[in-house]
Amino acid sequence: IWTSTDGSEWAQTGTAPFDLAKLVESEGRWLGATTNGEIYRSTDLMSWTRQLEHTALTQGLAATESHFFAMFGNVLRLSPLAADGRHDITS
Repeated sequence: IWTSTDGSEWAQTGTAPFDLAKLVESEGRWLGATTNGEIYRSTDLMSWTRQLEHTALTQGLAATESHFFAMFGNVLRLSPLAADGRHDITS
């Protein structure tokens, strides 16, 4: 995982132990998605925990200041950001 603050200078800031297709961040919390419906969470881009596995392909992943969103086929899942750093995409 490479990040940049200006689009010109890039630095490797993390790794993903899965085939990363989508990545979003909010408030220092990261969600990564595979194309086959797995969602992982991280706070440091180095350690990842599988959060959810869905039977449909991951169509999209988005973040706001208060929620993460994941789209699988025609199913939208959302997660409020919790104070303890967890962001369960379950509802």
